[in-house]
Formats: sequence, C-alpha cells, structure tokens
Amino acid sequence: MKFWRLALAAVVFAAACKPLPKEERGRRIVHLGLRAQVGSLDPLQSGAQYAALAQTPVYEPLLGYDLEARPLTLVPLLLTQMPEVDADGTTYLFTLRDDLYFQDDPCFPGGVGRAVTSTDVLYSLRRHAERSAKSTGWWLYQGRIRGLDQVAQQEFDPDVPVEGLEVLDARRFRLKLTAPYPQLLYVLAMAYSAVVPREAVEHYGEDFRRHPVGTGPYRLQSWASPLELHFVANPRYRAPVAADGLWLHVYEQEQPMWLKWRVGDLDVIPVPPEFVPALVEEGRLRSRFLAEGVGLATYAGLDLVYLGFNLEDPIVGGARGKKLRQALAAAIDGAETVDTFYAGAGLVYDGPIPPGVDGHLERPAPYRGLNLPLAKQLLAEAGYPGGDGLPPLRLATVRSGNAAEQLELLQRQWRAIGVRVEAELYSFPELDQALKKKKAQLFRLAWISDYPDAENNLALFYGPNRPPGANHFNFQDDRYDHLYQQARVMLPSPERTRLYEQMRDRIVEEAPIIAGLARTRYYVWNRRVRPVPPDETSWRWINHLTVDAR
Repeated sequence: MKFWRLALAAVVFAAACKPLPKEERGRRIVHLGLRAQVGSLDPLQSGAQYAALAQTPVYEPLLGYDLEARPLTLVPLLLTQMPEVDADGTTYLFTLRDDLYFQDDPCFPGGVGRAVTSTDVLYSLRRHAERSAKSTGWWLYQGRIRGLDQVAQQEFDPDVPVEGLEVLDARRFRLKLTAPYPQLLYVLAMAYSAVVPREAVEHYGEDFRRHPVGTGPYRLQSWASPLELHFVANPRYRAPVAADGLWLHVYEQEQPMWLKWRVGDLDVIPVPPEFVPALVEEGRLRSRFLAEGVGLATYAGLDLVYLGFNLEDPIVGGARGKKLRQALAAAIDGAETVDTFYAGAGLVYDGPIPPGVDGHLERPAPYRGLNLPLAKQLLAEAGYPGGDGLPPLRLATVRSGNAAEQLELLQRQWRAIGVRVEAELYSFPELDQALKKKKAQLFRLAWISDYPDAENNLALFYGPNRPPGANHFNFQDDRYDHLYQQARVMLPSPERTRLYEQMRDRIVEEAPIIAGLARTRYYVWNRRVRPVPPDETSWRWINHLTVDAR
C-alpha cells in the first residue's frame, strides 16, 4: 500500500474520532486550504499571490473583476461607476459609494469603524511612497502620479499636498498622471490598491501587518501562527456575507492538504499536481468522486512558470553566462516536466508573455529544448565543453511536496550535457528575501500576471525595477528600457504590439529566464460547498464561497 493511502487511513480514523468544534456547530464555516506561507497582511506587501489571497477577506480595492465573466472584466467595487477619464488619458475622476465603512476595530474611537472617504483612498495610495513602509508595489506607481515621486524623496507626511492626488469632497477624488497609464485601472483592482484607514496604520505601527482593518466582508479574528488565519463575518458590511466564517489553512507540503480535504476537514483546495491523475480522467472527475458529490473547476491562469538567473552572478551572468543560459534552456525537456509533475495539464511556451495575452510568442524559440546537440555546442562556446570547469550551479526553490523530485528531473536533464545543480531550499518568505538581497544564483518561481496586459510581465525586466523590486533577474538593458518606456504609455494598438514583441524577443535572446509554462489548475470542493469560478488574478472569489452548516 502506498504511503499516502496509509496516511489517509490514519487521518480518516482521527477525523472520525474528533468531534466538531463547538464554535462551528450549526454555523456556515468555510475551510480553504492553500500551499504557501503568509508573512504580512499589509496591502503594501501583497506582491506574492498568497499574500494577496490572505488579505482578500478583509481588504478591498476600488475595482474588482466580474466573478463570472471570461475574459476578465473590470467592474466597480467601492465606486458608484467606472471612473471618468479625460481625452488625453491623464486625469481620472472617481466617486465612492455612500455605504462604505471600515470594520470595527480598537484603532477607532469607541472601537466603531467609521465611513470611508476620499482622503482614505488617497492616503492608501500615497503610502507606497513612504520609504520606511517598504512597499513592494511602489514600481506600479513610481513616475506615474504627479508629485508622488517628490514625496517619496522626503520624510513621509500624509498631510503634505500631492498635485496628482486631489480630494474634491468626501466621496469624489481625482488622480492626475504624469503621462497616460493604460494599465491604471488594472492596478486599482490589485491588492496593492486596497483602502486602509490612517488610524490603523498609526495605532498598530510595525504590527499593522498583523492587524488588518479594511472594508471587506470578513475581519481577522485570529492569526495564531503563520499556518492558520481565522476570519469572521463583518456585521457592518454593505451586503449579506456569504458565510459565518472563513478559515485559511496554510500548508508547506501538499500531501497533508490533500489528505485533510479527503476526510472533510477542508472544503476547498487547489489540487496538488501529483494527485490530479487519481482525481481526473480525460479532464473529468472519476466516477467515485462524482458519487461523493465532489465538485471540480479548472482554471487556466496567466501563468509564467520559469527558471530565473541572477545576471549579476559571475557564473551565470554577463556575456559568457549568456551562452551558458542558452545551453541550459536547450537541455530542458519541458514536455517531460509537464507530464511528470502536472499530469499533462500545462502548455510549454517561450518568452515572458503567457498565452492569451497580446505579444505572446506562438512559435518555438531558438533555444527551446529538448535539443542536446545545440545545448552541448552552446556550453562549449561558453567555455565549458562537456561541463569541464563549471562548478555546480545553485538552484534556490521553495520547499514543497515534490521539490526533491523536480530537482532530480532537472539534475538528470542537465547531467546529459555535463552540468551539475544543487538545491537551496527555502520557505517562500525566505526565498523572497534571498531574491531581494541578490543572493540566489538560479531560482524557480511562477509569476501569475496581475492583469491581462503584457506590460505587467515585461515590467519584470525593466532596469529600474531591480531588487528590491520585481526584477529579480537584475536584468539591465538600455535598449529594452527604452522600448518599455515607450510602450508603457501607449493604448492598445498594432504599434504597441510590435514594441511588446521586440522586448519579448530581447528576453528570449538574452535568456534571463528559461520560460515558460502555463499550468491548468484544478480546484475541488466537497458536497457542502456552493461553487464559485476560481480566479487567481484577484482572489475575490473566495469571499463568495458558501457552505451548508455542519
């Protein structure tokens, strides 16, 4: 009997013996599993997708995505309507709803949350310019809003006027941009743009990251450890809340999460890839799961799964490292990776732009593997014929259920050309810090596009976004930066697409990444759940999960 079956039997027995917690009897509590770690609930640190997910119950940005519409469609969330934009695309007028209140919290007089105003929105945006707050989303606003960069160079004072952040009255405000920013509305739907009260930031200080106060349907009840967050319904929310409570259970390993779902301790989980074949056959649930009332949804995300290189590293960086990077790309069999770890549910592609987004590379790139003759030739041109003289490479990756197996596959594929690789295992927050400090030589990551525009992915290679920004590759190319500066202010057009393609091809040639892979993810739920289509762009769907009372 396989180990996981023995483990499942043990968990089933334990679950059968465990009484339902008293606080959950007769109540609608959603238990959601995810594989990650959550380090902060401050919107300024919501760059990692699971950090954004964990903030979603509490915080709301101005805009959201329609829960049902595909492709993704923006809708007002805290606004009465979509903002008005002037003819040159640099001035936006917003009007807030009149039924918005911050959650009750000790930071307010008498512990009672107050009404949300225009001042709160603009305060929340200008926090990104506070150097001591260490926003990981500053790159989205830098150089965009009139006067905000000047504020970022001074000691933070939220009362100093900023030309581009204009309060008209309690519910109306205006943003004035330095130049057209076609992606602004997408940015205002991101977790980075959530509205927070100044009282909470000042009351909790450095502990604000653990004391979220927002306008969302849930408020944080407890966060006893990094592995479990308990949210309860916000009684002051402007609409009925889907459930009485929402628990986020965080797992570093995928197998325990799967086992907990199988015995009913978890209601909804993303299916670990290693369990997809046991669950699905030809894209459909197997009969025994159908008989149990299990529900299934697929989600094809805007995925960029990749291996990245630190171009400041003396081995993999520089001109000599370029040939090495190209050789490593040509030695990888992406199809084997998909079949082995994603049950065939994935699409191998090249370049930094995922399928379905303008500028995506449809044809195979020159260094697409598997091409061992080319890989050996390039490795020799890099000065390492047959791998001679090349020290073992160091791959930084997150600990996961199949991290060892993925490393073994990569080791075998690269061993075919004489290259050795060793793993450096981290938790996600640890890996994030290693990248910001430029300590990783190679790293394995996935970027899920924040919005369906290639500018979001191309920004990862923009020189000014180097660490602590999102350019973990330390890629610096003047020609690329010039093209990006041109494209970032352009509305969708054939001309902008051509610029996107030039930047894409530059990344393919310089190879700061070996990319990419777009995964098809599966979400499953038990019979208690009324399903909602999953969406990993905003995660707002988790707020609408409803379950029957136990």
